[in-house]
Amino acid sequence: MGIVKTAILTPNFAQVNFQNGVSIASQPRTIAFVETVNLQIPEQLNIPKAARQYIEKLPHAEYQTLSISPKSIIPFSGGEDSARKYITGTLLSPGAWQEFGNVPMQAGLNLLYQLEKCQFSLNINEAKVQIGDRAAIPALLFAGSFNYNVGIDSEPERLQLLIQGLNRWQTDLATFRDIVNKRFLGQASQRFFGEQDQEALFPRLN
Repeated sequence: MGIVKTAILTPNFAQVNFQNGVSIASQPRTIAFVETVNLQIPEQLNIPKAARQYIEKLPHAEYQTLSISPKSIIPFSGGEDSARKYITGTLLSPGAWQEFGNVPMQAGLNLLYQLEKCQFSLNINEAKVQIGDRAAIPALLFAGSFNYNVGIDSEPERLQLLIQGLNRWQTDLATFRDIVNKRFLGQASQRFFGEQDQEALFPRLN
């Protein structure tokens, strides 16, 4: 996996961060493998191999779900409230419900899609991002999760479903990028957004 950079250990939580940007976090009933994607070539990522090795070492665990959860932070140009206006003015229909309270409301969306192989959830929320030495600018955080149900009684079939889901990570990542860039941002990205940062890929085993 690489050289350990830092480690955190408590009675209910453990996390190991490696110098190559990979981190593994464990808590009761859940383990998460995390790696920064950015512009890396998918075949160069370490996380899929690490997750498969974990499954091979612990094949008898009663796994219930596999979640492949990419995130993307999209910086905005156009002022402090540009990310909020994109949600409230483009993704949501304007209405009197937006004009309430003493300050502009904070907006976010939680969406759920049923795909052929799994359920896909997508959360869209306001964020801030700092690029280099510049001041933090408004952004949108797109957080997706492809959720595979592998909780069946037969251990061989459970492991087969788990590996099949894990092997779909490149397809899931491509689907996520397509949904964000084409179905939500579309042509607007050419007018409102700065550079894009594909943040992380999270295979989770529960």
